[in-house]
Amino acid sequence: MNLVREGDPVELEKIRLPKSFEFKLLGTVIRDLEPQIDLLSIGDDARDMLKSDFNQAKAATRARSVDAVSRLSTTLNSQCILSGTDISSTSNAQAFFMQYQLGAFLKKYPFKGVDTQQPAIVKFGAAEKQCRLFNTENYKALVRMDSSIHPILGGCLDEIRRDIEKLLGEFPDQDGVEAGASHGPGVSLGDAYKGGCSTNYYKWSELPYSVTLDALPLARRAIENDPRWIGSLDNWYRKRCNNLYGPIDVEDFWSRIFKVVPGSRITNVPKTALTDRTIAIEPLMNVFLQLGVDKLIKRRLKRRWKIDLSKQDVNRLLAQLGALNGEFSTIDLAAASDTISLRICELLLPPAWFALLLTLRCPKGYLQGRLATFDKISSMGNGFTFALETVIFAALTRHVMRRCDQDDLQMAVYGDDIIVPTRSGKPLVELLQYCGFSINTEKSFLSGPFRESCGSDWFLRYNVRPVFLTQKIANVMDLFYIHNALVLLEQKLDWTWDIHFKHTRRLIRKYIPDRYRHLFGPISESLDTYLFSSRQTPGVGMKSWHLYLKVSARRFNHKSDFFFRKLMCPLKGTQVDENRWDRDRRLTTGNSFDITRRDAVTYSCSKKYIRDIGYIP
Repeated sequence: MNLVREGDPVELEKIRLPKSFEFKLLGTVIRDLEPQIDLLSIGDDARDMLKSDFNQAKAATRARSVDAVSRLSTTLNSQCILSGTDISSTSNAQAFFMQYQLGAFLKKYPFKGVDTQQPAIVKFGAAEKQCRLFNTENYKALVRMDSSIHPILGGCLDEIRRDIEKLLGEFPDQDGVEAGASHGPGVSLGDAYKGGCSTNYYKWSELPYSVTLDALPLARRAIENDPRWIGSLDNWYRKRCNNLYGPIDVEDFWSRIFKVVPGSRITNVPKTALTDRTIAIEPLMNVFLQLGVDKLIKRRLKRRWKIDLSKQDVNRLLAQLGALNGEFSTIDLAAASDTISLRICELLLPPAWFALLLTLRCPKGYLQGRLATFDKISSMGNGFTFALETVIFAALTRHVMRRCDQDDLQMAVYGDDIIVPTRSGKPLVELLQYCGFSINTEKSFLSGPFRESCGSDWFLRYNVRPVFLTQKIANVMDLFYIHNALVLLEQKLDWTWDIHFKHTRRLIRKYIPDRYRHLFGPISESLDTYLFSSRQTPGVGMKSWHLYLKVSARRFNHKSDFFFRKLMCPLKGTQVDENRWDRDRRLTTGNSFDITRRDAVTYSCSKKYIRDIGYIP
């Protein structure tokens, strides 16, 4: 047997799986869960309903029917399950999880032959229409309500506007925007970033830079204010023009640096088995400065409103408390980022901030080959969208809580994931709708035993977050991932439920090639590099080790410009008394000057040492 050994380079060959393997996996999940039905202490009607759901799932699995599985996912979403669930006992929480897992397992799986693009485009168009109506007509209802004696909405606009101005300041800090600006991890508009060449180095060095006409002056200022950047471009231009020492034509210089584009390009990314999610691929310099705005807003949110967008812990904790005692409600919005209209931003934001966002946004975008004008401020893909929607939704939440005399209680906003004290829930829903937003009723919970927020799902005191199969299984790392996700799920579920996915895990292990089966070790945060197992790992005494697949970025340093490579390494201040030769401060992430490409990685077999108290640092 050709086992992979420590230090061996690994080529991840494609795994040979039976046809419709995803249905086979769902069938074994059903086999693992079904014996628990007769052990549940629930009423006969609830038991019959649960058996009926399992029979439908088995029929869909036997038929290998995508439509049947999609219907199952729709009928077994959390709201539908709750409508027929008694909440009086632990057994009903277990029954809820079993139904929830059935509907969720293939909910996000990319089935072959399903048109997921067109539903996403239709939804995008509906969101645009919603913004257009609010910009032209529907905002008037909010303005009229603002001047009424309504106990919640009366005078809301002025109060919310003042609250946001205290948060952001009257004028944006342009120097702060430039200092926080950076290139994001995603693809930018232009042909230069194809084929994996969308990492940091290529965004600094591949010219010309795409930018919209309105953002051009700010982009030029950002470059001129960075000596390293303007120096790198000067060196590039002189080499290109064979003019190493003489004066240069400034207009010709800038015409080669920038390419003015009308806007973004709308594309799709996977979301569920039935529909994609639309995102915008923005011009390079626009998103560079948008991320500067994003960083500035996030810093002020954290300092002034105590909202830390680098963490989701608060949302998850409050969701747990809300499910346990009903103290908090969770609210989710439908197409939130695509329904932030221009008018609501004009009504709520300080004028100078609104002007800055208008300058950096893309007013138009290519959608299915046609250039369309947007009625929203921005889409997902824009660098400041997430921070901006957090500001707006948090400001609306804070206003409602003040009017309901609950401003001394805790709340949490993470994008469009909103958690608010329950008494403020319904008034907040009303205000959100007046502001042109739509509530996602499938994922919003104002009462009952269930709450969902930021990837955490709670029924009473029980964590019932299911496992989703989100991508096709192509190699051994994909098998590791789904196997280990099921192991973690078993660990997370209440021990009294005695739920184990032994048949599903055994099926997955069956298709792991023999040469990888010795890669096992204890549970960790890495789900796709080895099998989680309770078997004893090799070693002596308290010190032992296990092998795992190591993923390393492939480096492309042989044909690169050092001046642009320097821009990849951010400048950091140092303290005078800092010991620069501290041996405990090792660089473990590689050289900051290394050039990598997206999806260009190498695999090897490596060894990791462990102790019975955890990993050795």
